Amino acid sequence: MKKILGISLVALMTAMPSLANAAGERSVSLTKLNASDPVATPNLATTSYVGGAYKTTADKIDLLIDDTAVTTNGNYILAGKSVAANLGELDAAIKGNSDTISELVGDGENSIDAKIEAALEDYDGTSATVGDLDNLNTTNQTSVVGAINEVNSTIGDLDDLTTTNQTSVVGAINEVDSAVDTLGNKTITYVESWVTPTPVTKKLSQLPDFGS
Repeated sequence: MKKILGISLVALMTAMPSLANAAGERSVSLTKLNASDPVATPNLATTSYVGGAYKTTADKIDLLIDDTAVTTNGNYILAGKSVAANLGELDAAIKGNSDTISELVGDGENSIDAKIEAALEDYDGTSATVGDLDNLNTTNQTSVVGAINEVNSTIGDLDDLTTTNQTSVVGAINEVDSAVDTLGNKTITYVESWVTPTPVTKKLSQLPDFGS
């Protein structure tokens, strides 16, 4: 009777379809075997009993392999490595993250407080270089960017310059200044007095100021 029951149990486990599990969930069939004491088990040496026990054990081992095997690479664990090796990698990663967090919330030079303090010192240095915004002659005295935009708006669009240099105001002014110098070196011949109508040649820059 027990032999028949053993065969029926094996047949039932073999024919039962595997229950579908969501990704990452443990197999519902992966339970303990709770094997009986072999001394107290009748018909232990029969082929059918040994075959059924082998099949049951093999199925459980396969389920255990499926449940513990890493099939794709993760951030820290890798497919093909043993559970112990992957746990070691995961433990090292957790320890590294924990040390980094401890360092950030600590009092060292890499802590958040130290980084904020360093950033504030850099800002103070920048402010000292830029100067006090209250001393700006612009209407906008709340930000450097706002003041610069105001100056740019006053200057106008450089593309509207008729000079060759349209990339900077200084370059355009220097171009005009150079043109004025060239013009100042041009000469003109004229008569200063009809009493002594002798022609005089002078540079334009040397002409007397006749007033407006």
